[in-house]
Amino acid sequence: MPTRKGASAFRPLDGCPFACPRSGRSFRAGPHTGIAPALSRFLQCVPNAMTPRINVSFLVSLLLAAGFPGLAPAAASPATDPAKVLKLAGPITRWDEAIPLGNGLTGGLLWGETNQIRLSLDRGGLWDTRPHPITTRDTWDYAHLKQWVAEGNQKEISAHFDACYDTDTHPTKIPGGRLVIDLPAGCSVGDFALDMHQAIGSVELPGRGAARFLFSATRPVAVATLPVKPVRLRFQRPESLSKLGYPPARFGQRDGLFWMVQETVADGQYAVVVG
Repeated sequence: MPTRKGASAFRPLDGCPFACPRSGRSFRAGPHTGIAPALSRFLQCVPNAMTPRINVSFLVSLLLAAGFPGLAPAAASPATDPAKVLKLAGPITRWDEAIPLGNGLTGGLLWGETNQIRLSLDRGGLWDTRPHPITTRDTWDYAHLKQWVAEGNQKEISAHFDACYDTDTHPTKIPGGRLVIDLPAGCSVGDFALDMHQAIGSVELPGRGAARFLFSATRPVAVATLPVKPVRLRFQRPESLSKLGYPPARFGQRDGLFWMVQETVADGQYAVVVG
């Protein structure tokens, strides 16, 4: 990813239970949440809803369940050792101080303040691989570097092997995008926690419960449960994508899903889907 149009890399998760990144564990819904059947329906309807319009590689699909108490282990297990729970005082106002979640390829950073929960999404394979113009020159090789070192020609050495880091925007890692969850009036973001045993990130909503986030171990899919119904869900496109010459993102919705699709280069596209 990115891939060419018509070459979707999306494959639905093979049913439930929902695998967590810790080997040998899985998750299903608690007795009253209905997350498991909802996840199965969600994964079936994502490509069905979007295929008539687009066919792209997916950054991540997020099943968002509002009004549910959260996820429970598939099998009875002791409570997580408090030593394995990282707690951060809220609010978290910077993405680089966020709770990290993911499976090594697809992931997100959980943070937020006031009445907003933010999930910055990314994927390891999301790159702009266009070569820097300097690297296409015949003189950009080890033989010329040796020659300039022998001659003491620092000007050419710098022009070829230093300036490339400051004079163009690619190749570069591409940020995926950000999901912003606007909470209802009277509901605010409290403290954050990362359960490292169960791979669940949570946000306390004082007086309302906790919002919980979990990424699949094997698919570009995440589950979020909120104790309240959000006022609004919206995507924020990274401003840095404009510097790469990419067109504006396309937004759409259908059958209870909404998504952001971003074109990149060489007919590449990626999408984030929430339902």
